[in-house]
Amino acid sequence: PPPPPGGVRAAAASGRALSRACAAAGELRIDGVVERLAGWVGFAGRDSRRLQTGLAHQYYVIVAVGLAVAVVVALWRS
Repeated sequence: PPPPPGGVRAAAASGRALSRACAAAGELRIDGVVERLAGWVGFAGRDSRRLQTGLAHQYYVIVAVGLAVAVVVALWRS
């Protein structure tokens, strides 16, 4: 069979180039989201370790504050 016309080859080449460019941009966006999420998880882990003191009265305060927040949210939503 004869080779395809030049316009067909050019369209195919530009389609491949556009596909590679979109894939690279998508990878950068996805990598950025994953990296940001990992940073937030790491920060939350580091921050939550400060709450682990071994002192029971501090745990009671944390539970009481959490319960109060849950009650306020529940009342506010209803």
